[in-house]
Amino acid sequence: MGIAAMCHAQLGAKNKLSIGPEVALPMGDAADAYQLGYGLSLQGEYQLVQQFNLTASIGYLTFAYKKEIKDLLKAVGEKTSSSGSIPLKAGGKYYFSDKLYGGAEIGASFSTAKGGGTAFAYAPAIGINLPLANRYGLDVSIRFEGWSKEAATYRFFGLRAAFTFGI
Repeated sequence: MGIAAMCHAQLGAKNKLSIGPEVALPMGDAADAYQLGYGLSLQGEYQLVQQFNLTASIGYLTFAYKKEIKDLLKAVGEKTSSSGSIPLKAGGKYYFSDKLYGGAEIGASFSTAKGGGTAFAYAPAIGINLPLANRYGLDVSIRFEGWSKEAATYRFFGLRAAFTFGI
């Protein structure tokens, strides 16, 4: 019984920060114009109850145009460099075990392009947090993210591998 209580006490969420690279694969209409995206993100987690953390994250993602789109833009005299976005989101993670979790965040994605504006952002995710040493770990997650603005939605699958440290 003592071992079971000790294992149960180790389940769930912990207060932590994580930082790491991200790769994004555009879906739907976005995949017609853009190729792989990449960026970096920072996420904080605050343990609300034993297996649930509140989250807040900020990052930077950029998507490069596909070659044929870049050539078309060049031909009509338009700018061909990619612009980025700064997603700012909040949400939660539910830990099914001490490693495996499901999560969701909502917020806003701010375009860095002139006149790009702001989009509503949402991102359900699943992930695993692998301990490396006392208070340190590797958080690997996959998410489906959408950025909606007016009648358009930009969707992608994201993969994140982040270094975590307890606070």
